[in-house]
Amino acid sequence: MTTGKDLRTGWLLLMLSSATSSGYGYDLRRELELRGLSLDPAVLYRNLREMEERALIVSHWMASVEGPQRRVYSITAAGNAELARIAASIGEARDGHTAFLSAYAQRHRPANGESSV
Repeated sequence: MTTGKDLRTGWLLLMLSSATSSGYGYDLRRELELRGLSLDPAVLYRNLREMEERALIVSHWMASVEGPQRRVYSITAAGNAELARIAASIGEARDGHTAFLSAYAQRHRPANGESSV
């Protein structure tokens, strides 16, 4: 079963694996917001620390021309494996939801032109 935290972790790993983000925490947060996932910065950085403790990602400090150093995150082999696990779990959940909705629609067809919504 996929939890909200799994989905958040999956999005972060996907962004780090596909170069859609620079790997900076602020940029990751902005990318999540573009996808409709608004996160409090404390939650984001706690999630990133937990992912690093699990060896799903690694980080290092990088000098910035526009201010203080920034921590940059990148995905590891273990992170890619976890991303595949999360994607499979989401796919299984989607398939289960689709099967349920199909069965529901078959049993609850509207009569006499009524709307099913």
